[in-house]
Order: sequence, then structure tokens, then C-alpha cells
Amino acid sequence: LLVVGGVNAQLHATRQRAWSVEDPAVGSGFIDEDFGVADAYLLAEAALPGHLRLHGGVTFTAHAIFGHRFSPKLAAVWTPTADDALKAIASTGFRAPTMSEAYFEDGTDYLANPDLRPETVRSAELAWERRLGGGASLTAALFASRYRNLIQFVTVPAPGLPGPPDPAEPSDWRAQGRNVQHLSTWGGELSGALRRGRRLTATAGLSLQGTDWSPRANFPALTGAVTVAARPAWDRLQLVGRVAFQAARDKDPSTLSPGARPRLPAAAVVDLGATLALPGPGRLELQALLLNAFSAAAPSPVVGDFAPITELDQPPRTLRLVLRGRWE
Repeated sequence: LLVVGGVNAQLHATRQRAWSVEDPAVGSGFIDEDFGVADAYLLAEAALPGHLRLHGGVTFTAHAIFGHRFSPKLAAVWTPTADDALKAIASTGFRAPTMSEAYFEDGTDYLANPDLRPETVRSAELAWERRLGGGASLTAALFASRYRNLIQFVTVPAPGLPGPPDPAEPSDWRAQGRNVQHLSTWGGELSGALRRGRRLTATAGLSLQGTDWSPRANFPALTGAVTVAARPAWDRLQLVGRVAFQAARDKDPSTLSPGARPRLPAAAVVDLGATLALPGPGRLELQALLLNAFSAAAPSPVVGDFAPITELDQPPRTLRLVLRGRWE
């Protein structure tokens, strides 16, 4: 039996200032909030007969603004052979509202809502892992999650109106974060990996998912990705290629303007990259990335705040250069 515990404490100070560049008197909103968060966790692992191992844990979080919460987790791992592992996992979690979601108010567009509750989730997963030999492995998984109290900005009447709000008058309305959504997701994943030392690493994955969320805005039923990283000749140089795919998906109906298409087609995007380890002290690397290398039409939906703009194209052939280093 192995038991591990710990405590973590954080102090946060939020100072947010927002205003319109054209007219600082319009849409001005300030946030000045200080709060503390403390976490205490306990993890345990036990080996049982029959090649079975249990993992358990619980985290207690105390948030000075949004209350206290326990988050338990449990997993069982069965290894009938040296090459097979079957895992069953059950977990819970939560996300506290951000300061902007709960406290931002600008007098023209947004209302604060300090009564927001944290979002919560309960998840279950069943996974099987198989080593195929030669550095190859295969993983298959089934999963299901239930989210509650999801935070979404909704349109509400402005405070202090002398009468009912006028649907045709924008100043009679505000956007306010509220706990209005529940969401269930379920599906399956299949992934594989191949490794040949430092010379070659290849991974591929395919995910099929469903949901009861209505409308299913920006929720592709099928997604997939393939990544290959190779050092073909020179050990300092690594070449990377990645293909990401997503099936067709709907846009949020509340964002649609007249004539806008309600659904985006399936798309695949290819990214290419190279990383060069530079000589000298430390670990200094130069990375070059070519995003959307073949100019694929892969627009993404945008949230309702930007109506009548309902989708944004991914820029084609975008070059990104990154210099990074680490010294110890």
C-alpha cells in the first residue's frame, strides 16, 4: 500500500480594466477581487491478487469565493499479461467561475453575476492497452461524462428599465453569465503509437462522440489526428508532420445572420515543422512551423458575441518561428 498526500495554497489578485478605445466612457468595466484557494489531496495505491491494482484519490478544495468541494477519483488496472492492461476509471471534477464571468460589468453590454456556481463533471472510462512489439502499441477506450451547471452568457433585460424591455432596442438588454446548461457526452477512441528510438515517433487517433446538447454548436461527431516526428539523418534536426481532421459541425443558431450557412463542412488541416537543436551551452532550439500548409478551407464557428460574423477562416500557410532555451 502506497499513500501520498499534500497541500497547496494560492493567493490571487485580479485587477482588470476594460474600456472602449474610441470612447473611454462607453463600455468601461473594472474588476478588483482578491481571493484564496487551498487544496488538500490524498492518493493511495494498492496491489491486489490476480494482477489487479487499485488507485484512489480525493481532493478537497476550499475557494474563498465559490465555496468548498470534494473531488474523488477511483481507478482499477488489471494486467492479465505483460502486454495487456485493462483500466476502469471513475472521476469527478469542477471548474470555478472566472473573475470575468462572475464580476465583469461595463454598463453597456455585460452584467455581473457573483452568484455563479462552479461547473461540475462526472466521468467514467474503460480502456484497453495492448503492446504489439517493436515499439508499437494500441489503445481502445469508451467514455462518458456528465457536466452540470455549465456557464453560458445569456441575454437578459437591463436593470432599472421603466417598463418591459424593447426587443428592437439594444440598450434594453445585457449579457450575463449564468448556470444554464447541462451536457452529456459519450463515445469511443482508438489510438496507436509506433516508436523507433529517437529516429521515429508516429501516433494516430480517431474519436467518435455523441452528445445530448441542443443545439450541438461546434461539436464534430468525428475527429482524428496523425503525427509523425522523424530524425532522418542528423540527430540535431527533427522533422514533424501533423494532419488533423474533424467532421462537419453545426454553428450556434443564435449567431446566424440572414444568408449565413448553418453548418460547416468537414475539414483536414496539415501542419509541417522542423526543430533544430543549436550548439552551445544549455538547451537552445530553433523551431519553424508552417500551419495549414496546403491552405485547407477549415473555418471555425465564433460565439454569438460576434454576430453577424459567424465563422472565421484559418489563415493559410502561416509561418511561425520560435526560439526557446532551458538552462539548469
